[in-house]
Amino acid sequence: MIKTIKIIAILAVSFLLFFCADKVNKNTGNNNQPRIEYSDCTQCGNCTTMFECPENAILLDDENGAYYIDKDKCISCMKCIDLFADCEGRDGTVAFTTAKDINAPADINDFKVVSENPYEAVISFTAPGDDGMTGYAYKYKLSAYLDDMTDTRANDDDVDDVDDDEYDDMEEVEIPCAEYAYYQGGTHVEWVVDSLNSDYLLTVRLQVEDEAGNKNTEVERSTIIAGLITDETAPAAISDLAAVSNEESIELSWSAVGDDDMTGTADHYIIKYSQTSPFDWDLAEEYNNSISPQTAGISENLVIDDLEVGISFEFAIKAVDESDNESELSNIAVASITGDVTPPSTVSDLATELVTASSARIIWTAPGDNGDTGTATEYIIKVSEADITDQNWDSLTEFPHNYVPSQSGSDESLLITNLTSDTEYYIGIKSIDDSDNISGLSNIVSFTTDTVADTLAPADITDLQLSLLPASMELTWTSTGDDGNTGTSEGYEIKKSTTELNSTNWDSADPVSCSLTPQANGNQESFEITDIEVGTLYYFGIKAFDEAGNYSGISNIVSGQLTADDTPPSAITDLQIVASAALNGRLRVTWTAPGDDADIGTAASYDIRYSQSPITDANWDNASPFSSSPAPGAAGTTQTCDVNGISNGTRYYIAIKAIDDSNNYGSISNIVSGKIVYIINPNQCADCNSCLRFCPEDAISDVGNYKTIDTAACDACGTCYNRCGWNAIHLGVHVY
Repeated sequence: MIKTIKIIAILAVSFLLFFCADKVNKNTGNNNQPRIEYSDCTQCGNCTTMFECPENAILLDDENGAYYIDKDKCISCMKCIDLFADCEGRDGTVAFTTAKDINAPADINDFKVVSENPYEAVISFTAPGDDGMTGYAYKYKLSAYLDDMTDTRANDDDVDDVDDDEYDDMEEVEIPCAEYAYYQGGTHVEWVVDSLNSDYLLTVRLQVEDEAGNKNTEVERSTIIAGLITDETAPAAISDLAAVSNEESIELSWSAVGDDDMTGTADHYIIKYSQTSPFDWDLAEEYNNSISPQTAGISENLVIDDLEVGISFEFAIKAVDESDNESELSNIAVASITGDVTPPSTVSDLATELVTASSARIIWTAPGDNGDTGTATEYIIKVSEADITDQNWDSLTEFPHNYVPSQSGSDESLLITNLTSDTEYYIGIKSIDDSDNISGLSNIVSFTTDTVADTLAPADITDLQLSLLPASMELTWTSTGDDGNTGTSEGYEIKKSTTELNSTNWDSADPVSCSLTPQANGNQESFEITDIEVGTLYYFGIKAFDEAGNYSGISNIVSGQLTADDTPPSAITDLQIVASAALNGRLRVTWTAPGDDADIGTAASYDIRYSQSPITDANWDNASPFSSSPAPGAAGTTQTCDVNGISNGTRYYIAIKAIDDSNNYGSISNIVSGKIVYIINPNQCADCNSCLRFCPEDAISDVGNYKTIDTAACDACGTCYNRCGWNAIHLGVHVY
């Protein structure tokens, strides 16, 4: 138990006396007077509820919660002794007795007065009981004085001695017994004395009495009050700063230094950078960082990704302690953000297959964005009747295509069309990444086209259909063959336009990238188109082509327009607080999930708010948002969430809105409110009155054989919970 006592003293010597004043005249006992043993009283109250003293001499001491017999009223009729001869007190003793109390509180053998923090002292000891170490002592007399060590008394041999007559000048301060003296024997007690003058000598005396005036031996201890210690030792200089250049960042690393040289932990780092050499700390730019230094010797790292690409920067660091002592400058490290300078790897397995009189299919393994990692951005493919080399590459015409590279390591293939029969061709390929880095020239493949050309095109597609999805469109059709309605075509050419498509504007219409591999004639095909804008009317058409480059005619034209999603989720109307879920610092709520559009589909997220004031549309933004809302379930699903950050004993209001994937907010839900309180289990309540007497809100009442708590009045202070020795009080939820 820790209490704080304030002593404000400037004079050379100051005195204070703390004790528990006896405001009532109690029987302290002899061989013909009844008394109630203070430390044995269990506060059950039976002596007043089951017995009516003829003189009304049995009363309750409001300060310590124990019953006593008034010395002035008692006539020693002994009726209470006769009735309560078997009144069981603490530890099986009898609380009603006529024996005089001659047992003093135990002597204190571990009394300490220590000053470790500036301007503060801690008084600690093990509390004695009323009789030895048994029960609860009644009165603590604490006297203290401060002695300025610069005063002449500081040179006296008897500096710790205080004459008895000096106590007459001490200021007496009344302190309630229940707060400062109600300690059971064996309890560890700490009193914190603050607001003291540093370098003063504090001397403390303590003596404990029981209610019969029996005293233990007075103890005394002294200590010098500590002052602030000035920290003049700076952290050590960092000597192993390293900087590594990367494509998108610079990584700094170093070993942490201490608060005092290499001991402890520094408070923060100052990191600076400069383009100018030699490095000048005062002129360099500071790089904002939120690194919390680690213990000396631990490796530190910082990734910097917001400096200009391609510039060489010099870096240096200073460590700073909590007293703002700065270390010496670290070593200088140099690095830059290089940007993406790694091209895709060179294709080395380019080959041909399915050579016809007018076409040939080329195949290869996809490289990456950086070497063999990631995905390249595009391919440059060149076809020539002469051999292809690095020297003539730039002069050759690029083969037109809209082929999109696949992930590194994937199998790629492309049909080269519009070739002349019986002609030798050479093909080469280069890859480009998103930083326009170009790979080396691939291996060159050569082939000779067939003499007889395939002139039969796939049949026209006549059943093209368009479906509108929430954020895209889907085309469906029936596949045709390679030759009319026979076989399997090589691929599809899909075009879109904001004007109606026809043979006149087909070539100028926007191509839709389509990697769909056709099925054999007569199968259902589908393809989703995502590169569209809401509110724009689009026209779509399709052609099938074979491996010889023969194209079907234009399909039937379809059109459609996506409209904005302006239908929000429905308002939640059945939000409830779960009364049976008693959680410390949390209120559990449940509700039925709405949909994405009213009560259809699944919403995208929830916005849950809580406040100590009623929540409305007008103050919604002022309510606290709950950051861990669950993902919405399908419409009609029952959902539950524990809203934490709640203070026990305080009424909170909770509301919720659902949000769809177009950021449409549903209306505010019904508002619920509740608070976390303490409740009493009547089946476990011993009806002892302890909780009732000490409730600061008067929220506890007696309803017969047990106590009950008015949950509307309860502020969950925990006084009743800490007082109950029967484990009958636990957390609950009051729902308004």
